[in-house]
Amino acid sequence: MGAIQLVDSVVEFLTSSAKPEDILAYKLPSGLQERVSVLLERNREGVITVEEKEELDQFTFLEHIFRIAKARARIQLAA
Repeated sequence: MGAIQLVDSVVEFLTSSAKPEDILAYKLPSGLQERVSVLLERNREGVITVEEKEELDQFTFLEHIFRIAKARARIQLAA
């Protein structure tokens, strides 16, 4: 399965199993948000390790999925 199909599959699951309002309201738990902030800062400073960069890339990928899910949730609410 390609990356696009994987993203679409996850977004489809999220938008079909959860209420659109829940998807729109979702935010990372504070501990994870703090971790993302640390990783972003380390990346800006140019001191991020390879492992941290991979972790940041995973967060970025998941953020992309949630942006798509939230966009679809908005469409569902507008319909």
